[in-house]
Amino acid sequence: EQVGTGVVTVSQRQNASATYESGDWLQVGTELTVRAETAGTNEVKALLINGALVEGEGKSVQKDVVMPEGTMGVRAVFGPVDEYRLIVACGAEGKVTVVDEGGSELQDMSKLTKGQKIRVTAKAILAGYGLRKLAVNGAEKSDGVEVTVEGNVVVMAEFARVYKLGVEVAPVELASHVEVKDASKGAVLANGADVFLGEGLMVAVGDVQGFRKDMKVEGADEDADGSWVVKGDVKVQVVYTRMLGEVTVRVKDKSGEPVLGATVTIPGYNVREEGDGRYVVALPDGQYTVTVKKSGYADGEGSVTVAEGKAQEVSLVLVPVASVAESVRLERMELAPNPASVVLRLLHVEAAVGYVVYSQQGVEVMRGALTGEMTVGLDVSKLPEGVYVVRVEAAGGWRALRFVVRR
Repeated sequence: EQVGTGVVTVSQRQNASATYESGDWLQVGTELTVRAETAGTNEVKALLINGALVEGEGKSVQKDVVMPEGTMGVRAVFGPVDEYRLIVACGAEGKVTVVDEGGSELQDMSKLTKGQKIRVTAKAILAGYGLRKLAVNGAEKSDGVEVTVEGNVVVMAEFARVYKLGVEVAPVELASHVEVKDASKGAVLANGADVFLGEGLMVAVGDVQGFRKDMKVEGADEDADGSWVVKGDVKVQVVYTRMLGEVTVRVKDKSGEPVLGATVTIPGYNVREEGDGRYVVALPDGQYTVTVKKSGYADGEGSVTVAEGKAQEVSLVLVPVASVAESVRLERMELAPNPASVVLRLLHVEAAVGYVVYSQQGVEVMRGALTGEMTVGLDVSKLPEGVYVVRVEAAGGWRALRFVVRR
């Protein structure tokens, strides 16, 4: 479309002599140059390609383009240098209304005067459509914008079919980690927001420690740049699933033989016995205390840390305790303080002849003889923090008690 006196040419970019007329068929992807030229007292007021304003004014304005799929529309407006014009580009889906300060409506190609104030509004007239973009002289504006005339005023309104955006996150308390934005403007879109046909959306799904994330998008096609192009009502579904790591607790005695029938406890979780001294449980990321009980053995305790759902294994060694008959002479034996940090006192051990200290893994860490004192102090200052078992031996038997080193 050409308005006013001037010349519009559409030619091949690499061969200016190969020109095209309105209505010609072109191959998609053909590289073109669109040029508007005039002479004398006229100038190019505006050159629009598919409704988009090409920057520039004067005697000649041009732009290199690539033939898109579908139709390419070119509109060139020419007029006297000393005149300002209102140029409106609007599809059939909507209407642009421009009024002056007195409320009079101005039509496309109306003359304007410098300093004149006008107000621009746009509204969709077809059901299911909405205003996607309103631009004045190439700059995007909000509906109802007031403009002071400084030159030609080119108004472009783009309408598109409107759809709804739905965002679902499970569990809902992790919804703050999911964000949907308008790809062109970067504006965050809330659940229930309007989206337009052909609009690009960016979906960001944040990582949450200990969870696997899965995303499904309906009503949009993923583009090469990672954005999602709207083709209908859009539904973004994100599911965070807690990752569980399989923890195997191996329970053995001092000789390395598996201990069967033990009670392995991790508070809040059910631990199952799988035979051969193996006790198994699935746990989310975190640190846990493991306790083991078995008749005839001192209680065992350890810890395990699960990270990123990876399988873990922990081994605990149980130390046998004396029978009642064997421990008659040591039944009054006590440990103090417990937990200990520097010195652990063995109380009422006058009948004992020696002691051995084992780590939770059954490794001997201390040994010594006892000579009939009622109270003996053991230096535990060099032992790492943790759980230990001291076995005190007497002529008629022995007794084992658990203690903790803590600082």
